[in-house]
Amino acid sequence: MYGEGGNKRNYLLLILGLVCFVAATILLHSFKGRFGQDTIGETTVNMMPVMEDTIDVSTSKSAASSQVASVSSGKTEAQKEEWVVYITGSVKKPGVYRIPAGSRIYQALEVTGGFAVEADQEAVNLAAMLQDGAHIKFPSKGETASRQQSSAGSVQPVTNTGSISPGVSEKLININTASQEDLEKLPGVGPKTAQLIIDYREKNGTYKRTEDLLLIKGIGPAKYNSVKNLVTVAQ
Repeated sequence: MYGEGGNKRNYLLLILGLVCFVAATILLHSFKGRFGQDTIGETTVNMMPVMEDTIDVSTSKSAASSQVASVSSGKTEAQKEEWVVYITGSVKKPGVYRIPAGSRIYQALEVTGGFAVEADQEAVNLAAMLQDGAHIKFPSKGETASRQQSSAGSVQPVTNTGSISPGVSEKLININTASQEDLEKLPGVGPKTAQLIIDYREKNGTYKRTEDLLLIKGIGPAKYNSVKNLVTVAQ
């Protein structure tokens, strides 16, 4: 009887031990799972500031690029500011030119290649300030000034002495009726060329078209192009 009761007790202890082992294993796995999730959660939280820092840096770079682009655009617009002036008279290459805003007469003279041989260089105030749309006429030697430049350096209206006047000419010059003085107002036309223009019409009759000026000695394609929009043959 005693031996049979002892066997039953041992059997129950064995079963109880197995139950405890299984329970312990389940609990252990449960704790491990929670520990792993907490660890991952902490890692994710710790990474967030790094991601935010990266976004902030990118935003700063973008803003800096926008500021640089804005400055560059401003410089480009400033560089494009210029004046358009009409230069005639005793210069090497008369015509219409674009020059930097704020230029003076000497700078306008430079873009034409300088004075022509017949120019009266002492009659012009090269330090005078220009303006957009100005007409500058440089006189030749022997031309008579009917108006005077002011001593303050500003340019008063002066006939044939580097005067500045808004726009080009008020009216076209009729080469069939113009006097020598009128013809000398044309760019590149001096006393000799003006007289040849008059001699031609007196000998051959009135000009039929402005292109007939090419028949005059001393007037080539370049000089004609500089005066063709300033003359007429209207009767």
